[in-house]
Amino acid sequence: RPAPGARPLHVKRMDRSGSFSNGASHKLNDFKPMLGKILAGELRGCEFWGYTQEDVLLGDLRAFLTEDLLASVDTISPLLPPKYNYGAFMLYRNSPDVTSLPFRSRDWAQVARTGHYLGFDEWMGTEIA
Repeated sequence: RPAPGARPLHVKRMDRSGSFSNGASHKLNDFKPMLGKILAGELRGCEFWGYTQEDVLLGDLRAFLTEDLLASVDTISPLLPPKYNYGAFMLYRNSPDVTSLPFRSRDWAQVARTGHYLGFDEWMGTEIA
């Protein structure tokens, strides 16, 4: 159910020249870890936020995301460190410390400037400060 006051999110597609056109793009996956900060207004009031890949079907998440588990973690990923971030499914606690993680990577600005997909949603860069 949408949050009160939620508005539709319109996504544009980046073409080969690096400019955006209507539609979707693989490059947008690089921005997935940054969405907590980018969409902070829309996520206000949410304890967690996350994303999946378009071909992932989710069932009853509460069957395994118990209150005890959610109280004890800040991120949920199907992978173990060091490749902990996973573009196909991630949940993040909606807190300043957690939503700022991608921006602590020394690679985030390059990812934002580059017109081609770099897999930032899969690894968040070479080093987190």
